[in-house]
Amino acid sequence: MLAEERRNYIRRQLAGTGAIQAAETAGMLGVSAMTLWRDLGELERAGALRRVRGGAVAVAGGPGPEPHFATKIVRAAKAKRRIALHAVSHWVPAGATLALEGGTTVAAMMPLLPEDRKLTLLTNSLEIARQAPAGATVLCTGGLYREVAMTFVGPTALHMLGQHRSDVAFVSATGFDPTVGLMDPNPLEIEVKRALCRSATRIILLLDASKWRESSLAPALTLAEIDVVVTDAPPPPDIRRQLRQHNVAIEIAR
Repeated sequence: MLAEERRNYIRRQLAGTGAIQAAETAGMLGVSAMTLWRDLGELERAGALRRVRGGAVAVAGGPGPEPHFATKIVRAAKAKRRIALHAVSHWVPAGATLALEGGTTVAAMMPLLPEDRKLTLLTNSLEIARQAPAGATVLCTGGLYREVAMTFVGPTALHMLGQHRSDVAFVSATGFDPTVGLMDPNPLEIEVKRALCRSATRIILLLDASKWRESSLAPALTLAEIDVVVTDAPPPPDIRRQLRQHNVAIEIAR
């Protein structure tokens, strides 16, 4: 079992019971006590738990297990489609190279992309690659496959993204903190999101209004790194001020 799979298992156990026993959990995962303790250490540094004698306990208000892509895609589906339609209508010029990360709001763009625009799609998402329009050229990163997100991460994905440039990057996020910026639940996904954005001339954030003030595991991008946010409802006044202070354009999908 890969380290990420073990850590997702630990998160699920903590979400359900609030605490785990180290010896029992190591036995369930088929790993040594030392390996499990290293996993617990990584999760503690990420703020997901607190190690105690003989095991670990959940951190009050800490992040739960990462939901599966199929679970997230149906949340706020109408809002995501409106946001995706606006993004395609306003930010997808003919002949462009688009960098597309693996979030569900970005994936909602795929059925709306015209087949005749001769697009090139750069992505780490298996689902986005699968749904790409017939007329598009698709470059998929490869790498370590995360089934929960249906994405590729790790050194192979990062190397591939470093070899390409794109005109526009479309990203989404699990949460949004007005002082921190975009937040996501997985450090490997955050690395890929940052690499994907480094490849792009312009960065477009697609974020439904339910995500304002939602927390997640760790910061992914700062406000200063975003050019445009497309959302389905005006952000709260304090967030709107923060966005404008960082010269982030706000577009409301109708």
